[in-house]
Amino acid sequence: RDAALGVLRAYGMSKHTHVVGKTNDRGVVEVWRDTKCQYSAPLGDLLAAWDDVSWRICRERDNPESADTEHAAASADATARYPSPSGSRSKP
Repeated sequence: RDAALGVLRAYGMSKHTHVVGKTNDRGVVEVWRDTKCQYSAPLGDLLAAWDDVSWRICRERDNPESADTEHAAASADATARYPSPSGSRSKP
């Protein structure tokens, strides 16, 4: 992080640069501002929302049956890798 910020500072971009998050091993996406968490969500829930939108677009644009098959496989993989505490998983 310090190296990246140093490069931006060297090019006069530091006033346009803000650290809003960092990686963690808890499976949670968080956005911080002034030492306060402004947003927090389980990674599994965000991936499910992204997959749901992608699946709906794919169903309209491509073959609906193929889209459903891909969506089911992606959902199963995401559920296994990132269990959702809220239980919100989209289903075809």
